[in-house]
Amino acid sequence: MKTVLKLHLFSICVLLTLSTVIFAQTGDYVGTKIITRSGETKIQTIPMKNLSTPESLDKQLLGWRGNVTENPRILGGNLLWSFQDPVAIARRQVINGSGQSPMTAWGLNNERISLYSDANNTPLWEFITDPNDGYVAISQDGNIIAASKGSSFYLLDPATGNSTYQIDLPDSLGASHVKISRDGSFVIFLARPKNGSSTSQVYAIDLTGTPSILWTMNFTEPYWIGVNISADGSRIAVNARYHMYILNTTDGSLIWDHFIDNTESPVAISGDGQIIVSADNSGGFIITRIFDPVSNEYQLLWQYHVPAGYYKSWARAPAISADGKVIMAGTLLFPSNNTNNGSILAFDTFSGNTPRWIYGNTGDMVTDIALSDDGSVAAATTWGDMDNTLPDLLVFDVATGNMTYGQVTPGSLFSVDITPDGKRVYAGGKAVHARVYGNGGLIYLVDIDLGGGSISGNVNLTNTSDNSGVTVDVLGTQRSTVTNTDGSYQLNNLPEGTYNIRAHKPGYNFGDASGITVIEGDTTSGIDFAMDPFTTVPPNLT
Repeated sequence: MKTVLKLHLFSICVLLTLSTVIFAQTGDYVGTKIITRSGETKIQTIPMKNLSTPESLDKQLLGWRGNVTENPRILGGNLLWSFQDPVAIARRQVINGSGQSPMTAWGLNNERISLYSDANNTPLWEFITDPNDGYVAISQDGNIIAASKGSSFYLLDPATGNSTYQIDLPDSLGASHVKISRDGSFVIFLARPKNGSSTSQVYAIDLTGTPSILWTMNFTEPYWIGVNISADGSRIAVNARYHMYILNTTDGSLIWDHFIDNTESPVAISGDGQIIVSADNSGGFIITRIFDPVSNEYQLLWQYHVPAGYYKSWARAPAISADGKVIMAGTLLFPSNNTNNGSILAFDTFSGNTPRWIYGNTGDMVTDIALSDDGSVAAATTWGDMDNTLPDLLVFDVATGNMTYGQVTPGSLFSVDITPDGKRVYAGGKAVHARVYGNGGLIYLVDIDLGGGSISGNVNLTNTSDNSGVTVDVLGTQRSTVTNTDGSYQLNNLPEGTYNIRAHKPGYNFGDASGITVIEGDTTSGIDFAMDPFTTVPPNLT
C-alpha cells in the first residue's frame, strides 16, 4: 500500500514538474514570432515584463557621445541601385569582397536565390528554392557560391547558377545556414532536426580540390540561429537560441561551449578567433569574451546591460571588426506598454563596457550590423518607425558616430552585408513594415565614399626576403595596415592632414616617419622603412 501511494505521489510530482516546464516554454516565451497567412506575413515581438522600476532610456532614445575625438572619415554614400519585388521578401543578403556581386535569398513567395552585378538590378541568374526559403553565401573573390534549400546543400556555378555539387540530407535533417571561409578553402553549413529527430549537425566541406565532406559534428539543438567563421579560418562560432559552440575548423573538435540566455542573433567572432560577442533577449546583455590560452576557455572581458523600460530590453545583432578593435550591437526597447524603439551602440573592445557612442531612436528593432575589417565603417538595418520617416539602413563613421548615409524605405530591413574595406553595403528586407501583414521585398546596393588620401611605401626587413607581417600604424588614430611579402603597404582614406607613421614587428626595431602630409584624393608615396633585428644580448641571469 505504501509502495502504491509513493508511486501515485511520484506521478503527481512528475506531472507538476512537466506542467511547469511546458508553461515555461510556452507562456513565458520571449522573442519574435512570425505569423503567415495567404502569402502575407508579419512579425510579433513578445517581451518580458520588467518587474523592477523602469530605468532611464534617455541615452538609448536620444543618443549619446562618449570620448569621441577623431576626425570624420566617411564622407557619405551613393545609392547605386534598388529593387522592389512585388511578393517575395529579401530574407538574406551577402556580397563578395569587391562589392561587385551582391546576392539575395528571397523568401515567402517566389522563393529563389538571385545573383546581381553592381551595374543594375537585373539578376545575372536565379536559382529556384521554392517551396523553401533558401540560404546563400559567396566567397570574397566571387568564385564560390554555396546555397541550401529544403534538405539539400549546393555549390553553384557563379557564371550560370547551375549546381556543381550537391549533398542530399536524410529525412531527419533540414539544411539551413551556410558560410564560406575568408580564403575560400572550406564552407560550413548547418542542418537542423526534423520529422521527430533530435539530432542537428554541422558540416564542413573542403573546397581545396574536388569538394568533399571534411567532417561533421552532431548536436542536440532544435534549430540553429547562425554561424560565423574567424577571418583567419581557425575557428567557427555556431549557436542556437540557448547555447554557443566554438569549433576547431581543422576537425570540428569542440574548443569551448557556453549557455546563452535566449538569443536571436549569431555570435560574432574576431578575425583571429580570440574574441566573441553575444547578445540576448532575456536580460538585454551584450557580452564580450576573450580566449585564455591557459584555461583554454573564453573568459568574460566585459558586459553591457541595456536599460529596461516597461518591458526588459533586448540586445541584438552583435558585430566585431576583423581586427578585433571595435564592437557594435543593436537593441529593441520598450519605453511603454505599447511603444517600441531601438538604438545602436559602438564600443572600443579593450576600453571596457562604456560605449564609445550610442545612436538613438531607430524607430524599432535593430536587425543586423556589419563592420568593415578595420572597424571604421558600420552598416545597420532596422525595422524603422511605423510611419516610415526614419532610415532603415544606416551607415556610420565609427570613429565619430556620425551617420553618413541613411536610406528611408516603405518597409523594414532585415539583413546587411559590407565589403572588408567598407566601400560597398548591401541590404534588404520587406516592402511593408515588419509588424504589418504584407509581402514584397526591398534590396539596396550602396557605394560608400571613404574620402581622404593615401600613404604608401615599402618596408625592408634586414636579412630576409619575406617582408610581410609588419604592422604600419597611423599614430593617434585607429588606422593601420600590414605589409605584403614584398614589403609594400598602403594606408587608404586618411583625412587630409599631417600624420606620424610607425612600422613595427616583433623582433625588430621600430621604424618611424613624422610630418607626412596627406592631400584629399592624392597618394603620398615613398614612405619607406628599413628595420633591423634587435641586437641587444639578453642578460645572463645565472
